[in-house]
Order: sequence, then C-alpha cells, then structure tokens
Amino acid sequence: MNLRIAPVLLGAVAGALAVAAAEAPHPASLSRPKAGKVEIMPLKDIKPGMKATAWTVFQGTEPEPVPVEIVGRWRNQWGPNQDVIIGKMGGKAIRTNVAGGMSGSPVYIDGKLIGAIALRLSVFSPDAICGITPIEQMLDINDLDKSRPLDAKTPDHQPAKAVADVDPQSMLGQLVTAGSTHRVVPLSSTMVPIETPLAFSGFTEGALATFTPLLHEMGIAAVQSGGAGSALQTNKPAPGWEHSLNPGDPVAGVLVDGDMSITGLGTVTYNDGRRVLAFGHPFFNLGPIDMPMSKGEVLMTLASQYQPNKMANATEIVGALHQDRHSGIMGILGSESKMIPVSVRVRALKDDDSVARQKDFHFNVFVQQKWTPSLMMMTLANTLSDLNEFRDEATYRLAGKIEMKGGAGLSLATMQASGELPVPAPMILAT
Repeated sequence: MNLRIAPVLLGAVAGALAVAAAEAPHPASLSRPKAGKVEIMPLKDIKPGMKATAWTVFQGTEPEPVPVEIVGRWRNQWGPNQDVIIGKMGGKAIRTNVAGGMSGSPVYIDGKLIGAIALRLSVFSPDAICGITPIEQMLDINDLDKSRPLDAKTPDHQPAKAVADVDPQSMLGQLVTAGSTHRVVPLSSTMVPIETPLAFSGFTEGALATFTPLLHEMGIAAVQSGGAGSALQTNKPAPGWEHSLNPGDPVAGVLVDGDMSITGLGTVTYNDGRRVLAFGHPFFNLGPIDMPMSKGEVLMTLASQYQPNKMANATEIVGALHQDRHSGIMGILGSESKMIPVSVRVRALKDDDSVARQKDFHFNVFVQQKWTPSLMMMTLANTLSDLNEFRDEATYRLAGKIEMKGGAGLSLATMQASGELPVPAPMILAT
C-alpha cells in the first residue's frame, strides 16, 4: 500500500519543487546594472535555450532580476530585416505576466546586453511570453538628427500611427462613438508593443472615464495615478540628475505637469552617462520631440493575463526626451525642455452674476502640433469638472487670453450650453 502511494507522493513533491524552482528569484550575487559602457551581444550570437536575465521594478524604485529563457528569433516580425527575440519570463513575471511599464526592461546574457523587453502576446497567454527588441536597433536612435522640425502648416494626411486623430475636433466626434464600441479580442495571437500606461494624476473619475474609450482606441492604457507633488512643478532637472536612470529604473515622459499631470511610464534600457534609451518601441512615434523626462516609482504591479499594468508615479524631472522612434525613445540627462504654461480660473456664478466659488489651476503642457490641443482640451475639461457646481446640463462662459513671446496676444470669448450632441457642454467648450 505504502509502496504504491509513495511514487504519487514523490511525484507531487517533485512537481512542487519544479514550480518553486521556476518562481525562485535569481541568486543574490547578481549585481544590478549601472550606467556606463556595456558589452553588447550581437543578435546573430543569440540561440534558443540560452538563459538570460531581465531587470525591472515590480514595487518601489529598485529593479529586480527576472530569469528569461530564449525561445528563438522571430524573423522580420518588427519590420523588414528587424527580428524580434522571443523569450519566456520566469520569477515574479509568472504571476504578473508581461506588464505595461515593463517596456524597455534590459535583458542580459552572461553580462552582455541583448535588448529590451518591448512586446507581448496580443491575446490571453498562460505564459509570460515577451518580445525583445535587439539593442542594435535601439542604438540606431542615437545617430538620428536631434533637431526638432518646424511644425507643419498643413494637416498630416498620413500619420505615422494608424490610430485615431488626436486633434480636438476629431476627438470630439470620436468621443461620441468610442464609448459605445467594444474592444474585440483578436482571433489569433501575435506580438504587439506593450501598452504604455498613461497615468493621469489630479483628474476626476468622470473626466478620465470620458476619454478612456478613445485612448484605448489609440493603443493607450489610461490609469488613474496619485499626485507627484512639487517635483513635477518645474521643468528644470532636479539636483542629482547626473546619477539617475540606471538600466532597469522606471522612466516617464511627461505630457502635463503641475496641478494635474499626464505621464507615460516605461523602463530604462541603456544609459551611457548622458544619453538614455528606453521602451524598445515607440511612445507615440512622433520623431524628434522635446518632452520632460522624469524618474518613476512603482506602487505595485497588477497581475493579469489580459492587461497587467504597473501602478506608478512620476517623481522628479532629470532631463528631456528628444527622440520617439520605432525602436524606442532617447533622452538626454540634464536637458531642459520647453512647455506651455497654463493658468485657469474657474468661477461658479450666482443668479446675480456674483462669484459663488472660485478655483485656480496652474500646469504646463507638452509642445507638439497634434498633441498640445488635445492635452489642453483634456486638462480644461478636467478643471471644469472639479467644481461641485459642475453638471452636463449647464451653460458655460469662457474668457481667455493666449500670450505669445514676441507677438500680440489673442483674446478668446464664447458661451456654450448643452446641445443635442451626446457630449457634455464642458467638453464642447474645451475644444
């Protein structure tokens, strides 16, 4: 009796040991990567079955090692002559899966950098299967022209990304239909860029809910975030920026900062002491940009087979992003970006036009031809929804002034009431 049961028990114990081994962390002797020169392993030398180590933050600010088994090379998956390395993640990633915010997590074999975790399966996967952008493709970004082109005078009829337009008038119409559409799960699995969590801090639930369906259509995962405090009130790099953003650290691009903020989080892949490479895929594929770059802090990593994400805060500005390309983003430590300062005063009036309540808001907005108007729309709509007097069925009056350096100011004045369009009046006013 005991002899017949013993193999079953031994088998169960062996299975438990196998699971424990798969989830066991790397030895403590592994030292986290640092900024500076690093040896590269060419794509041609990478073979199936090789054991690699990725570094990413699951909670806090310290990266942890994650075992990765190389499955092979998926040829031309990322474009003509652009292979992707397929890997199977172990450790904590078995529970969390490949999470939003892991984009850019550096992967090493025998201490040599091979690339950045940048892609995941587009449909449910029981395994943490990831796509790794080879580091050779990311290093190409360093050789691109860093000058920012003049904004085009005519609309771009062939946008770089096949997503919804981001200009306010297009967004207004799409907001009507976006909320009624359902995201369809793809019929077949393929590797897609890991969604970059776009963290909205200081936004009301109603304002964020209005824009979330449209942001999803654009491939953006909108998440509510805590405040970054005074750290994001200025675009000047914080003291100590010289020693920030080591490989594996959280990094964020800042679209809005101040009383409210919008930031996109990823992970640092490479840092030569001044230039930083991250993400391993585009942020928005805008080409040359001038966007504040900040450090980040991960509150927790939400596990899911469908849409796992890192809940995180941007903490302090340490430089500026200057490239947003197919194979990743590139920033310069210590660089200062230019943003548009915005001040908004919202008043609720009584029947006699006296002021019942007043609030002031101050924030800065990323400068980019397509994104600036939409960011202005989202932030202005959010300021209106912050008052207790806010409601969809109401009349709003707008008086504003745009000040231009070296030019005449532009005054604005209008009134908006709720109409037949199924969009709140504040949203229409914000356009």
